[in-house]
Amino acid sequence: MIDLLRDTLPPRFAIDKGKLIDSDGRMSKEFDIVIYEKNECFTAMKISGRIIIPIEAVYGMIEVKSFLNKENYVDSIEKFKSISGFTRHFVKHIFDGDRKLIPSDKIQSKPDKPPIIWSMIIGFDGVQSKTLSKYLEEIQPPDFLLEICIANRELIMKWMNPRGFKGILLDDLSAGFMLWSILDFLNANRRPAYLFPDYRIYTNKIVDSIGPMKVWNHVEKG
Repeated sequence: MIDLLRDTLPPRFAIDKGKLIDSDGRMSKEFDIVIYEKNECFTAMKISGRIIIPIEAVYGMIEVKSFLNKENYVDSIEKFKSISGFTRHFVKHIFDGDRKLIPSDKIQSKPDKPPIIWSMIIGFDGVQSKTLSKYLEEIQPPDFLLEICIANRELIMKWMNPRGFKGILLDDLSAGFMLWSILDFLNANRRPAYLFPDYRIYTNKIVDSIGPMKVWNHVEKG
């Protein structure tokens, strides 16, 4: 699935398996797929193909199950809820016609909302639609769960009016519609071009956690 998304999504996005972290040190559970900014993001750590990604760079998380039953549904929801309480920090950088940085207090009229983080569950097979509907009623998913896809069968999409989920039987077209919906989520949820992750907060927290440090100077003789 990761390779398919890497071949499908625009090159500005990175797709990996990993955990999320925020500047207060909160760590999520590991997600099967994380879609995040590729060029404007550093990875905090990479070990054996597993990475830790700052929450500011993240667009979406996907859990992939060979068979979606209640146990796997609950596992996915618990993983998504593990980012509850995470904080994100961004800074505005806007330049004038001469490429000079405009002070932030001069650009208050600009909207400064970062992109919404969304989530999805993909099952290569799963229980029947009525059973999935009961899962959604019994175990409330987070607001940012937008879609459940059962490959070669159906899409279950979040609906706003009336609020809830609606299943659409698509048979072998479901995988194609699922890829289209991921692209749609990304395109409709772009981060403003002037809004950048503020990674200085991570640096400050790391320095604070280290505590006082011994410092020495070397002065060159003139």
